[in-house]
Amino acid sequence: MENYTFNSSTDVQNFRKRLEVKINDVIDTYHSLNTDENITDLQYNVAAIYLAMKKVSPKNVHFRISFRVKGERSEQKNIEKEFENTSSTIQKDIYAMRIIVDKIDGQLPDIADSVIGNNLDEKLLYTLSLEKTKTRNIEFINSTRDFLNNPLEPKTEEDYYNKMITLLTLLKDSTYSECIYENGDDESYFSKYASIQEAFRRKKIDNSFALKISPKQIKELHYFLDSLEERSNDKLESALLEAYLPKALNSHLIANTLQMKYDFEKTSIKKDGYVAEFYILHTPDYNIELQSQSSYRYQVGVAGTAFHNGLEGKQINIFDLFELTNPDDNKPLNYYLKFLDNVPFSEYENELIDGPEDGKSSIVEQVDNILKHIKLKNKFVMGNTSYKMDKYLELFANYVSPKMYTCRSARDLSTPTVYITEKSLTSNLSDVLRRRDGISFLANIIIDRLKTLGFDKDITISLTTNDIVKYAKAKEQNKAKSKVDEVLDDKAPEI
Repeated sequence: MENYTFNSSTDVQNFRKRLEVKINDVIDTYHSLNTDENITDLQYNVAAIYLAMKKVSPKNVHFRISFRVKGERSEQKNIEKEFENTSSTIQKDIYAMRIIVDKIDGQLPDIADSVIGNNLDEKLLYTLSLEKTKTRNIEFINSTRDFLNNPLEPKTEEDYYNKMITLLTLLKDSTYSECIYENGDDESYFSKYASIQEAFRRKKIDNSFALKISPKQIKELHYFLDSLEERSNDKLESALLEAYLPKALNSHLIANTLQMKYDFEKTSIKKDGYVAEFYILHTPDYNIELQSQSSYRYQVGVAGTAFHNGLEGKQINIFDLFELTNPDDNKPLNYYLKFLDNVPFSEYENELIDGPEDGKSSIVEQVDNILKHIKLKNKFVMGNTSYKMDKYLELFANYVSPKMYTCRSARDLSTPTVYITEKSLTSNLSDVLRRRDGISFLANIIIDRLKTLGFDKDITISLTTNDIVKYAKAKEQNKAKSKVDEVLDDKAPEI
């Protein structure tokens, strides 16, 4: 915040009024825009963008759209963060969507065919060059794996260095120089390439290559081959979105029928590997933040080096929801809760299926023993109000969770149709509580309780292009009628 000097009681009163105006401005903005009517409108707008993308992009490119309405807790955080700004700076953040390329089937014939006509713009030509790079990378991956997996073919340390130099060259070309922490805690591909080159140079001068490649070197080659394969479509998918998304947003359905405009905001490339393009969509009633990402970059964000649920301000305390089964327990409550909070629920489930690993103590036995010592509280007191735990969990989940939706193609229908799915409350809460390695056993206790209360049901609707057009016409008619009614009200004589 700014520094203020108060010379009189009047200065203090004026400052208080200024704060009050700012707080009310931000709160009013959120609540005026976060309405059921706008959420319905959002679903039609997203469906229209999906169908427009399907129309303009190559048929063998498959994608999906996830979108959300910001939750109350996140709204509160934004009010605190944007305290010094006006409401206009946060309007774009209430509604957000992300369009992700899921996969590409084979080559891109639509692009290759149109090259013959020599009508491709620069972005599509760049996409075609990335397609060739992808093919080259896959050929190298397959041939190197065949080489490593063939027990009859001799493999020297010099082979290791030659393969590694080529592999790191391809990795450097396939990623972004800004993403220096993308390889986790290890050195970046760029610095790794430099160190391998130097080691190769010294060994070549000394002629000190080992006659046989080591198991460690084979493991390292497989690791980097997997890394290259993971991002084989990364830049290609991003380029496809960059080329075709503006075409979809400029389509008649989006620009004219739904009267949406858009601005390209920025390309974000971060050190931790997060990469996305940002647009702001302007509907007649509100704004939407739109991100476009490749499937690889999306995974980096939700479960990789750019995962951010654990960052400061993102953590959610659930310890206060629990209590000791026996108040006279010889260990404190946090002793049990911390243990359960550090056990991934997937690890517990895997052991139920496969049994404990050799030489390791049973996670299942430890968890089952600790569960005897803790339980969810029967009620939760907040201020002067006491809630039954089941009711409080519902309120808690709705407070901390955004409303999440997905938009996907309804391929089982003959006409262009999308399914819009509103995800369940348990699914939304799971996503908020999830760590990089999954949801903890402790968090899953809360999720399980909400499931028993019936909060685990998704809601799906289908929308066609015709549905969207009819909705847009009806909306325009309703707006026109409202304007007429306002004019008549203004002209009505006072009694």
